[in-house]
Amino acid sequence: QGELLVTPLQLAQFAMIPANKGVYYTPHLVQKMYDFQTHSFINFPTEAKYVKGISKDVYDVVREGMHQVVNGGTGWLGKVPGIDMAGKTGTAQNPHGEPHAWFMAFAPYESPEIAIAVIVENAGGGGAIAAPIARKFLEKYFYNKLIVRPVAVKDTTNALHEDSMLIPIRTDSLQPMQLFLPDEGIH
Repeated sequence: QGELLVTPLQLAQFAMIPANKGVYYTPHLVQKMYDFQTHSFINFPTEAKYVKGISKDVYDVVREGMHQVVNGGTGWLGKVPGIDMAGKTGTAQNPHGEPHAWFMAFAPYESPEIAIAVIVENAGGGGAIAAPIARKFLEKYFYNKLIVRPVAVKDTTNALHEDSMLIPIRTDSLQPMQLFLPDEGIH
């Protein structure tokens, strides 16, 4: 309540814990990069960590509660059509103005691939404000509506120093990042 003491990334990571029934990972934006000098990939492996002292039954109850929030509860505006998912809304009181709206979710419910959190300060209720924003991001993820355009990469071999690494970055789409993201669940 009041001041924001948690980041959206921390909330998304928190949503990951019941999604994976106690397993969580340090968030990574990139799983590996290509080194043009050695013509090999540099890997950034993820390490599974485990929450101790919470039984599987507790995770089942939390997951079911989050499932009900999106399927008929306060988070129904966050539901992506055709995707079984779970989430939690929040409305944090703000002594300086309108409440802060937040929503966190994971999907699909049975085999989670993605966790998300949206916080909108001074906006009102989480179910009405933050949940629809999260839904838009999840629709992009699941429906793959991002526009992918080829980007030409110039040959800059002579411009590099021996210890330099060229990492082509595409700004027109997030799609290329998915090529190197893990397939085995939320990381």
